[in-house]
Amino acid sequence: MDCVLTNATLTSCRLPNAVLRSCKLMGTELDACHLRGADLRGNDLAGIKAGLPNLAGVILAPDQLPDLADLAVTELGVTVAAPPPHG
Repeated sequence: MDCVLTNATLTSCRLPNAVLRSCKLMGTELDACHLRGADLRGNDLAGIKAGLPNLAGVILAPDQLPDLADLAVTELGVTVAAPPPHG
């Protein structure tokens, strides 16, 4: 609780069903981690740099989804562009 994992790299960690609260994860990278069932509600997930697949099966609050948008766009190679002009 109340941890700062800014710019941390978590490699091969196993935290199934862990409960984290009030943690800042800006710049954190997840590599080969098992987090299924971990409750990440109430954490600042904005700015996680890598490891979207490592979040499979975690519990999030609806207001955290925008925090993961940049990571999803980057890791999926999605291009975000303005709507095409009408006409």
